[in-house]
Amino acid sequence: MAPRKKTQVAVLSPRPGTGGLVAAALPGAAVYKTAPSFIAAVLRRAPDLAVIDMECPEISGADLILVLRRNPGASAMLIAAVSSAPRTSREIAAGFDTGADEYFVLPRDAALLGPRLLNLLANRRGRAAAGREEEAPVKIGALEVSLASRTAALKGRELPLTSLEFDMLLYFAGNAGRVVGRGTLIQQVWKEDLGVNLRSVDKRIEVLRKKLKGSGVTISTVFGIGYIFKA
Repeated sequence: MAPRKKTQVAVLSPRPGTGGLVAAALPGAAVYKTAPSFIAAVLRRAPDLAVIDMECPEISGADLILVLRRNPGASAMLIAAVSSAPRTSREIAAGFDTGADEYFVLPRDAALLGPRLLNLLANRRGRAAAGREEEAPVKIGALEVSLASRTAALKGRELPLTSLEFDMLLYFAGNAGRVVGRGTLIQQVWKEDLGVNLRSVDKRIEVLRKKLKGSGVTISTVFGIGYIFKA
């Protein structure tokens, strides 16, 4: 049996407190104090998980997440946002909208930071392990979807789907032709409703629609209820 690849974690935080918390939970995490050095490292070799200080002085955390999600080489990695300033549920939801997979507010969530990051990575490894037996791509419309690598390609070009968007695509495909409510999506795809509201779901669906354009896949709105997926 081949040895499991070591988990790669990159942290952007000009403040030692945040970097120290992540390093304590995930020994070996690479901590970067400046945005340019972090971006260069992540784009050179995308880690399994990127932890981003949302109050980085050189670039807003939201803008940085958007930049990474739009880069094909880094779009599939897990991203956790960390804020040391008080945040409302709406602000946290906006963080998820930009592409964050997790969001922490310190010091409130300090005790949960390590366990939730480990859980995030474990879930990713579990999904990858479950998909190893299904190496052959699955056809969804004109898309070729690999469950093993968690990627979707259109005419040989890999789509820059985030981890959440890929999960949404799979859930919709498994419920093709059925009306899926927004609340159901939150429960089945987000798993937790921390900071997620119905408007956040609508925004994520709109982004996913744009990425799936030309694939023969449609996600239509059923007014007042949710969505229906057809391929």
